Amino acid sequence: MHIHPVAASDQNTEARIYQYGRLGSSTSHLPYPDETLDHVPSVPIQTVRLDDWVAAGRVAAPDLIKIDVEGHGFSALCGMRETLAHHLPVIVFAVHDLRERDQGGALLRELGYTLTPASAASAESIADHAFGEYLCLPPGKVPNEKNKS
Repeated sequence: MHIHPVAASDQNTEARIYQYGRLGSSTSHLPYPDETLDHVPSVPIQTVRLDDWVAAGRVAAPDLIKIDVEGHGFSALCGMRETLAHHLPVIVFAVHDLRERDQGGALLRELGYTLTPASAASAESIADHAFGEYLCLPPGKVPNEKNKS
């Protein structure tokens, strides 16, 4: 395993990650559309398209992707669209708002993915607040069922 100090996104550029809490806390995030953050400390971070990194051989095509990027999930998915379409990884997708849930879910469904809440708690939370995790299975992959006697 290799850790790369970059943020998955839909473009290769430099951005600012805003820190509402300590660095590494779950309150750090890239800015939401139209969010004003002049009063919040930030640090620079390189954003990259996973499609470009896979195509260039910088990283291997993934079998499993965990997306938990505090509202930036749709942008991250857009930057890996070709990788998702061609390599069909399983995805665990944490959603944090309606936009992330609706846009990210639509993109994944367009690629043939099936989205299922990852737990009963996630199912209730997603329905009520658009906050929780989905297990996203690509076309042709189904969850394993236990043998029934």
